[in-house]
Amino acid sequence: MDDPLLKFERERYRPKDEVTAGTSVRVLVIFVGSILATILILFFTIPLFIPGYEEDHPDRPHWLISITFFSDLLIAASYFSIPMLLVYVVWKRKDIPFNWLFWLFALFIIFCGFTHLVHVFDAFVMNAFIKLFTGIISFGTAVALIRLIPVALKLPSVAQLEKEISEREEAQIRMLRAEREREKAQKESDRAKSLFFANISHEIRTPLSGIVGLTELLSQSQGLPSEEAEIVRHISISAEILLQIVNDVLDASKLDDGKMEIERIPFCLDTCLETVEAVFRLKVRSKNLYLKFNSDPQIDNLKLIGDPGRIKQALLNLVGNATKFTTTGGITISTVLVEKKQSQATIRLEVSDTGIGIPQSAISRLFRSFTQVDASTTRKYGGTGLGLFITRQFIELMGGSISCSSKEGQGSKFTFIIPFELFDPNTHAHLQVEDPSSPTLVEYTANHFAEISANSRVLVVDDNDVNQKIAKKLLAGFGFKNVDLVDDGEKAVESTNEKEYDLVFMDCQMPRMDGYTATREIRHREDQLQLRRLTIVGLTANCFKSDEHLCLSAGMDSFVVKPLTHRSLGNILAKYLLKDAPIAIHINDP
Repeated sequence: MDDPLLKFERERYRPKDEVTAGTSVRVLVIFVGSILATILILFFTIPLFIPGYEEDHPDRPHWLISITFFSDLLIAASYFSIPMLLVYVVWKRKDIPFNWLFWLFALFIIFCGFTHLVHVFDAFVMNAFIKLFTGIISFGTAVALIRLIPVALKLPSVAQLEKEISEREEAQIRMLRAEREREKAQKESDRAKSLFFANISHEIRTPLSGIVGLTELLSQSQGLPSEEAEIVRHISISAEILLQIVNDVLDASKLDDGKMEIERIPFCLDTCLETVEAVFRLKVRSKNLYLKFNSDPQIDNLKLIGDPGRIKQALLNLVGNATKFTTTGGITISTVLVEKKQSQATIRLEVSDTGIGIPQSAISRLFRSFTQVDASTTRKYGGTGLGLFITRQFIELMGGSISCSSKEGQGSKFTFIIPFELFDPNTHAHLQVEDPSSPTLVEYTANHFAEISANSRVLVVDDNDVNQKIAKKLLAGFGFKNVDLVDDGEKAVESTNEKEYDLVFMDCQMPRMDGYTATREIRHREDQLQLRRLTIVGLTANCFKSDEHLCLSAGMDSFVVKPLTHRSLGNILAKYLLKDAPIAIHINDP
C-alpha cells in the first residue's frame, strides 16, 4: 500500500493529466484542424489576388509566384495552429509556472502569421500596422524572456527532478520501514508486557492463594483462642487488601493497553445491588454504619443488556471507598430511571456517604490513575489510587459518565449515568443470560451436599502442595472425602483413564504438561471412545480475557480465578453437582 506522503511527492512533479491515447488524439485533432481551416480559408482567397500580383510583377514567373503564395499559406497555417496548441496546454494546465508567458508566445506567433497573411494580400497599410503590433509583442516577449532567463536557469532539470523524487521515495521507504519496525517492536513490547503481567499475576496469586486459603481454614477452626483468632483475622484482611491491589494493577494495565472488553449479557440491576449488600453487610455493621438502598420501582423488573460484572466492580469500588472514609452515619445507594425509550433505558446510580468529604480543589484529579486527595490520606487510609480511575474507565467503556460532588466534613456523592439497551427475547435470544434463574444469596455448607458428597469423587490437579492441601481441606468442609491429588497434567490424564470422577479441578500452568494440554487429551479420548463428558473446571492465577478463552477453547467447562475460597468452591460444586441449585455470589470473580 502506497503511503499518502509518498504519493503526494510523486504527484508534485508529475503532470496531472497522464499522456493517454485520448490526449494524443485531441492534440492531433487541434493541430490538423487548425491547419486545414487556415488552408481552406486562404486557398479560396489567395487565388483572387494572384492575377493582380502578376500584372504588378510581370518579371516574375507564374510558377514562382504560386510557390511563394502557397509557402506563405503553409507558414500562416503553422503560425495559427501552434498557438492553438499552446492555448490548449495552458487551458488544461493552469498550474504551470509562468503560464502567462505561454499566452504571450501564442499572441506573438499569431501576429507573425498575420504578417505573412497580409504579405500575400499585398496590403501595404494593413501590413504596416500588423508589423507594428508584431514588433511590439516580439519586443515585449524578448524583455520577458530576459527577466525570466535567470529564474529559468535556477529551475531543476528533469534529471535533477527525477533524482530528487528518487531520493524522497527512498527516504520515505526508509521511514516506512522504520515505522514498521517500531510497530513490530511495540507489538513485541505489548506481548512481553502481557506475558510479564500474566507471570506476575501467577507468581503473586499462587502464594497469595495459600495465605487466603490457610487463613480461611484456620478461621474455621473450633476453639481458637480470641487473641489468635484476631491475628488470623488481620492476616485475612491483609491478604484481601493485597489481592485487591493485584487486581487493580492488572485492571489498570489492561485498560492502559486497550484490552479491557465489555460484555453484553442480559441482567437485572437489583442482582448487582444484592451483591454489594452481601459483600459489605458485615463490614458496615462492624463500623456501626448503615447501608441503605433507594431503588426506583420502575427499575426493579427491568431486564437490561450490559456488563453486570463491571457494574458490580464499579459499585464495590465506590461503596468500598465510602466505607473506608466514613466513621459515623452511613452509605446510601440510589437508582433512578432517567429516561426510557423503546429499546433503551438510561439509569443514574448514586453512592453517597456521610464521611470526611473531599476538598473542591482535589475533585478534578480524583479519577486519575495513582491519584489520591493527598499524601496524608495515603498514609492513614491506604490504597493505590487506582479504584476511581478503573471505575471511570469501566463506566466510560459502557458509554456512561461519572461525576463527584462533595463538602469537607459532610460527605461525598458519586453519580454515574449509563445508557443500557433493553433486553428483547426476540432480538437478543443469542445472548448468554447472566444466571439461569433469579440469583439467590446462598452460603453453601456441607448440608447442601449431604446426599451426594459421600458417593462423589473429585480430582484436584495442582503443582503447588499448599494449594492441593487447601483444596482438599475445603472440599472436606463440604463433605467430600473422596478427593485425589496429582501435580501435573500427565498424571491427571492417567488418573481420569483409571477412575471415574464427578468433577476435576485443573490448574492451568504446570510443569511437564499444563492443564490446557491435559484437558485436550481427556476430551480427545472421550470423543474417540464415546465416553461420558467429564466436568473440568480450570484453576488459573490469571484474570485476563485471553485466559478465559484459553480455558474454554481447551475444553474446560468453566474456570475459577485463584485464590480458591470457601464461597467460590461452594458455588462451583453447586453449579455442577446439585440440580436446580441457586447461584451463590462469587466475590472474587475475575
